Amino acid sequence: TNLVLLKKLSENLIGGIRSSASHRLYKEIDPFFGIERKDLKTTLIFSIEYKKNFIGDLYPAIEFGFEKNDSSIEIFSYNRFVSGLFFSYRF
Repeated sequence: TNLVLLKKLSENLIGGIRSSASHRLYKEIDPFFGIERKDLKTTLIFSIEYKKNFIGDLYPAIEFGFEKNDSSIEIFSYNRFVSGLFFSYRF
């Protein structure tokens, strides 16, 4: 499941919020832990994209967010912060 919200912040900036949730069921019993693995992963990302040509036809964006994975096998559970600088090309 995904949800994306975008808002024009200025003439050349667009802000966004993206959230997602996914549920994963594994077919086999985990051979090391002896139980069925089930994961629920949720993500929340904030982004800002510059809509004017930056270098040639490249458009930069930055993203910051949080990702959480709850697993029935504790070793596979985690919380982490994510960030990135991206360039998109439009043609």
